[in-house]
Amino acid sequence: SSTAGWHSRAQPHPDPSSFTPTRDTLSLAVLRNAPADPEGFTLALFSPDIAVDASGSVLRLENHNDFTSLVALANQANELPRTGSFMNMWCLKRARTSQPIERLFVPLTSGELVQTSVQGYEKGLTELKERVGEYTTLPGVLQELFGLVEEARAGYVRGEEDKAVIEKV
Repeated sequence: SSTAGWHSRAQPHPDPSSFTPTRDTLSLAVLRNAPADPEGFTLALFSPDIAVDASGSVLRLENHNDFTSLVALANQANELPRTGSFMNMWCLKRARTSQPIERLFVPLTSGELVQTSVQGYEKGLTELKERVGEYTTLPGVLQELFGLVEEARAGYVRGEEDKAVIEKV
């Protein structure tokens, strides 16, 4: 994907303390539920070009295509069939059962947040534990999106994140 590397291309916001996230500018948010990090924050995007990453850094996506591509993938994820399970979860087949859950939230024009989750995401792993509709493997849009979202955890060290910024989000 040409969007790969978006996090390293993003520039620090010139005045991060001036950034105030609002619900109406939220384009997507990704949280991580894991035994070691039950309320983990990974990424939030705010229009027109702001990202807050797992470390709490406020970034500007100066390459407009990066922002629009991430949001387009999130909107495509919303169009996938519902799984019928808690958190609309797609579960990958894994040897261990206790796997982190990546939770994508995308606002609809009504303001409602639609959730799509993947349990046990790992780049290159696609086989689902149970089929969802016609799918026996993780849909390509989710593989690509969660692979890109993972970049927001680059350099993240638990306990060193800017909690004040993340709490604002």
